[in-house]
Amino acid sequence: KAMQSEIQGLRELLREQMKDTLSERKPVEAMLYKRLLRMGLSEHFAARIIESIGLADDVDFSDAWEKAITQIRSSVLATGSDVVDQGGIVALMGPTGVGKTTTIGKLAARYVLKYGPDSLALVTTDCYRVAAYEQLRTFGRILGVPVRVVDEIHSLDSTLKSLKSKALVLIDTAGLSVQDPNMKEQLALLEEASVRIRKYLVLSATSQQQVLQSTYDTYRRHGLNGCIVTKLDEAISAGEVVSLIADNRLPLAYIASGQKIPDDLRSGDVGLLVSRALDLLEQQESHQNVER
Repeated sequence: KAMQSEIQGLRELLREQMKDTLSERKPVEAMLYKRLLRMGLSEHFAARIIESIGLADDVDFSDAWEKAITQIRSSVLATGSDVVDQGGIVALMGPTGVGKTTTIGKLAARYVLKYGPDSLALVTTDCYRVAAYEQLRTFGRILGVPVRVVDEIHSLDSTLKSLKSKALVLIDTAGLSVQDPNMKEQLALLEEASVRIRKYLVLSATSQQQVLQSTYDTYRRHGLNGCIVTKLDEAISAGEVVSLIADNRLPLAYIASGQKIPDDLRSGDVGLLVSRALDLLEQQESHQNVER
């Protein structure tokens, strides 16, 4: 343990020395790297962006910054299809508090406004929180669509078979923490279904980078079709979620920014996500300048 600690210390020292060397040798590149980190990007993603744009030694910082932002936008994938139009069986996955149920409500409202309520159904596998079912049932009552609960009596398979006439079925899964022992049970429900279920990971823009990565690592083995970024209006930095979905090539399906249903939901708008990250960076830098 003592040797590992000493080696880690030497690594950190070497890393700092290399940063100093880079600042002297390539000042624009060093400035760009630091600003990308302030934006909230991971070290790995920031370094990849700089490497990919291949800066000349005499490049101006503003030109370098524009190239970096263009590269960031092109690094974030979008699903290219709207769940509402595509139909099928769709499950939203993710930890508690990220906004899965509210997003289900937004998607359901969007579908009803476009196609009517007759070919839509809502399903919840969350038997752990009464409030989650009540919220979904409220959405169902307002929109005029059926809501089904998966429990010990009603399996997911039998529930989905009873809804086979529906064009779109939205499944709200239980919001459990990564450490919760019931997590495996929830994931197994979707894995064992005899019908194809498209799975979207819901990520909160307010989450820290480590939390986002831990969430992705938990769900990635279960065949994710894309992600939905929520709470963008509440975030103080959005580079963290940009890094996560770009680094892992996870397509962006929707952005939720606010509580209005169904207005505050945008389909795969990469430009909006990156622009919001830039706005938050500028707000942060402006605030720091005022304090000085």
